[in-house]
Amino acid sequence: MRRPVHVQDQLYHEVLSDDCSDNPFHFNFDDDHLRQPIIPLSKEAKLARRRAQIAKSAQKHRLRIREEIEALQTQQVQLEAALARATLWWKEAATRERDARAASETINKHLRQMVRQTKSCAKHWRDYKQEMQQSPTIIYYPPTTNSN
Repeated sequence: MRRPVHVQDQLYHEVLSDDCSDNPFHFNFDDDHLRQPIIPLSKEAKLARRRAQIAKSAQKHRLRIREEIEALQTQQVQLEAALARATLWWKEAATRERDARAASETINKHLRQMVRQTKSCAKHWRDYKQEMQQSPTIIYYPPTTNSN
């Protein structure tokens, strides 16, 4: 289990070492490098390594939480801006509708008044016509068409 880590460390040190070869990717895979004895870790070293792993995972967790909070704050700003735009649009639409309704009610009021006046005028002329037909002193001549 430790062998791949050991090989990886060996490769890393070979890359960073001041080798006389010009190629930085020249690795020495001789068997003598792979057969170095594995030194067992002491209890303190294992404990220190575990503490380092815990600290690293806790740091990663805090970083993930921080990034998520930042993303959520950015999303909150965007959503609040969208809400403000939508609210403004709906308020303007409500104002337009209110103005249009007031205008239509005014027009409707004028039209009703004109209908009442027209009905009153028509009633007046009907009454006048009826009076003319029933009056003995006034002779009513219905309109005729000229056929000349």
